[in-house]
Order: sequence, then structure tokens, then C-alpha cells
Amino acid sequence: MSLSLIFERLLRYLTEEGGFLRRDLNRTTLAAQLGTNEKHLARAVRLFSGGETLGQCINHRRMDYACRLMAEHPEYTIDAIIAECGATSRSAFYRMFLRYVGCTPTEYRCIHKIGTTHSP
Repeated sequence: MSLSLIFERLLRYLTEEGGFLRRDLNRTTLAAQLGTNEKHLARAVRLFSGGETLGQCINHRRMDYACRLMAEHPEYTIDAIIAECGATSRSAFYRMFLRYVGCTPTEYRCIHKIGTTHSP
């Protein structure tokens, strides 16, 4: 299977099938899901994602989703957003959010004037 096809399958699985939301997602299970091996998967991601690692590719989608959830569901708490995004912990989510978005989730809400009232 070509590297471009592996990457296409990866994107389809992550975005259309919501694979990025799985907390147990790792390179081994993902390679098996896509019908390839870990080495080819890693090479495909590096080549076609502009140099991202597989983890960065997944986390990028998680953070995009988190921002979208905050905008579409201002009533969701940060903890509810964390649970929805497949993050493994609150501290990991905050580090990831800061790395990808450039501010904390709370700051993001203030900047974008997104409110919160209760958990879903």
C-alpha cells in the first residue's frame, strides 16, 4: 500500500470516523486498523502532514474539536470538553491546548467571549 493511501485512510479514520476521540488510540492499534505497519504509518504522516508526528496529527484534531465544542456549546464545562476530546487527563489537555492554541482553555473562552453555565 502506498504512503499516500495510508495517509488518506488515516485522515478518513481520524476525521470521518472520529478516531481521534479514542483515548486508547496508539500507533500499534492505528496501524492495524489501517492495514499497515507502524513504520509505514509514521513515514506517511511525516511525509504528508508537513512533518508532524502521528501524535501531533491526532492532537491537532483534538484541539480543533475542543475549540469547536467551546464555540458551539458554550454551556459545556472545560471538564466536559476534556472528556469529549479523548484527552487522557486534565493536565495533558491543558498542555496540549496551550501548545496548539497558544493559550489556556479558560483564556480562549475569555478571548472569544464564550460562556459556560453547566456540564452537558
